[in-house]
Amino acid sequence: MSDKSELKAELERKKQRLAQIREEKKRKEEERKKKETDQKKEAVAPVQEESDLEKKRREAEALLQSMGLTPESPI
Repeated sequence: MSDKSELKAELERKKQRLAQIREEKKRKEEERKKKETDQKKEAVAPVQEESDLEKKRREAEALLQSMGLTPESPI
């Protein structure tokens, strides 16, 4: 009889350990996904800044051209 109870106790410990491992794995996966998402957001931000800068540069060039100045003309 004690063998059965020992086996049941061992099985229960193994189930608890497995649940703990799965929870740890799930938490690490969520952290990895969050970190990956944050990195993607950081990578997108400079591109938007560049596009804003590029837009302003084009607007300035258009304004200068409307005044008769070209980017290649000497000052």
